[in-house]
Amino acid sequence: MVLNYVILVSGGVVNMDSFFKLFFHKLNYKKMKTREDNFCVYYDNIIEAYLSLLFGSAAVAALASVFLCKKLGRKWPLLLGFSLLLLGSSLSSSTKVLRILFIGRIITGIGIGFISGCSKVYLSESASTNFAKTLDSIYKISYGFGTPVGLTLNFIMANFEWGWRICFAIPGVLVIPPLLISIFAHDTPMYYIEMKTIK
Repeated sequence: MVLNYVILVSGGVVNMDSFFKLFFHKLNYKKMKTREDNFCVYYDNIIEAYLSLLFGSAAVAALASVFLCKKLGRKWPLLLGFSLLLLGSSLSSSTKVLRILFIGRIITGIGIGFISGCSKVYLSESASTNFAKTLDSIYKISYGFGTPVGLTLNFIMANFEWGWRICFAIPGVLVIPPLLISIFAHDTPMYYIEMKTIK
């Protein structure tokens, strides 16, 4: 749910007036002078870069997670992903500086990349044969559940001055339970088998 929520909520946050005035005040002046239509309100390279950074960093991290899963196991890249998502969410929700916002965006993207690259592998290798399909269905349902949650929160939080901060902070709160669980969890049996084969 967290992954889909983070991807979806960004577009809504950018359209919140409080967020827009704080980080893109020069563009906000242009926006006020522009006649809005159904196609475009404004165009700006900084906003395009901000929205694209998440996807770019997530894609690179997802590719790197494949290598890390083989070298370090499934647990440690997953733990790193949860930690980075918490850090990125904290930076994005607390900052007033555009550079820190971009850094938080990149860190969040890297965290999402590691989680998306390792979570299904960890679940499929850890679950029993009878429970694997059920767990996969739960994973898909929870992933899709992030869409209505993100849309609803974007709609509600747009009415509050600090709504964008709450939208950015929610992924950090949601990722704390799996982060704590992953600290004490063991690696998958398949990884231990692979290590024994290599040795």
